[in-house]
Amino acid sequence: MSSPTQSVWELDEEVRLALPPRFHVPHYIDTCTPAGWFCASCWGDGWMSSWPCDVALRHPRHIGPLAPTRTSN
Repeated sequence: MSSPTQSVWELDEEVRLALPPRFHVPHYIDTCTPAGWFCASCWGDGWMSSWPCDVALRHPRHIGPLAPTRTSN
């Protein structure tokens, strides 16, 4: 990230997807149908990844014990 205060939401899609696992965290969105948990880094124009995303699944030590889990694929 170019600045320590820059939000992950302000980054380009390519940059967000390449972020280290610690940035791939669950984010609850209740403004869509159905509401649910999505990755805060894995999203783009017209798409978003459910939680846990592929990066989080490849690096399971970064998923805390209380983190939400995917209920269906």
